[in-house]
Amino acid sequence: MTVTTASPKTTAHYEYVCVAISGAAVLGLEILGTRVLAPFYGAGLYLWTALLVVTLAALALGYLLGGQWADRGPRGDVSR
Repeated sequence: MTVTTASPKTTAHYEYVCVAISGAAVLGLEILGTRVLAPFYGAGLYLWTALLVVTLAALALGYLLGGQWADRGPRGDVSR
């Protein structure tokens, strides 16, 4: 049985596509959150600030936990 691996260029392309899709999903959820909460609290500065704080805090926590999880694994090529 022959195992083929993707070239680093192909792997980097998939990583960029994944990052773009996840960024668009986070932005969509942020705008959806504004649409859901606006009838109750208004679409003012405080609502946008609160949603940005929650979004950025969740992203930071995810990056922290993901970094710790990645550091537990064996060293080597990070794109594998």
